[in-house]
Amino acid sequence: MGYLLIEMFQIWLIQKILFCMKKNNYSYQIASPEKALCDKLYTLKPIKNYDSLKKTLFSDLRIDEDEFKKLDSSKVNRLSNLYNSTNVKLLSKYMRRGNNE
Repeated sequence: MGYLLIEMFQIWLIQKILFCMKKNNYSYQIASPEKALCDKLYTLKPIKNYDSLKKTLFSDLRIDEDEFKKLDSSKVNRLSNLYNSTNVKLLSKYMRRGNNE
C-alpha cells in the first residue's frame, strides 16, 4: 500500500507540472519548460560534470542562456527526485548553485 501511495503522489506531482490545454472538443497536456528539459536530459547519455552540462545545454541543445535563467529551479529540484537520472540531478545541482560554475 505504501508503494502505491508514493506512486500516486509522484503522478500527482508530475501532473501539477504539466499545463492542461483545451481547444474545441480536445484536451491535451503540455509539459512545462522545466519538465521538457528534464525529459530531454533523461534521454541523453550520462553527463559527467558542469562543463559538459553547460556544453550540452547551450551548444548542443541551443538553449538561450537568458531563457535558461528564467526556469524555476524549485520545479527542477522536485522533478530530479522523481527521475532516476544523473543528468537531471546534475542539472538540479547546477541550478541551485546559481548557474555560474
